[in-house]
Amino acid sequence: MSKCIKWEKKYSVGIKQIDDEHKKMVDLINEACESAELMEADEATGRLLQHMREYAETHFLTEESFMKKYNFIPTDNHLEKHRLFSDRVEDAIARGKHGTDPYKVFQFLRDWFYGHVMVDDKALGKFLRNKGVR
Repeated sequence: MSKCIKWEKKYSVGIKQIDDEHKKMVDLINEACESAELMEADEATGRLLQHMREYAETHFLTEESFMKKYNFIPTDNHLEKHRLFSDRVEDAIARGKHGTDPYKVFQFLRDWFYGHVMVDDKALGKFLRNKGVR
């Protein structure tokens, strides 16, 4: 499998649990990339969408629990972005595996990673590190 994104230290938010979950996101992006390269629009894409749903449920709960526990006031609609991600995944699942272009799934995940994780989650990580969380 080719790696469209390789985990690098610059992606770290400095919170082990969140970083570990973001590494799973990188794995999903690479899975989507492979599906797009092979144009596997059926089983692989359907399976990937389910993994995206599971990832979002777990990861967003993790982040939102940290936010609540440490009184983080989300900036730039952080929580709304979580809901929008989940809604897009649900829409793709509802369209079915045959109605979802694997390359668009890859683009969506890649753009989410670079846009949300590298900006919003970095801000959360900085806040939590300042509270002594590692």
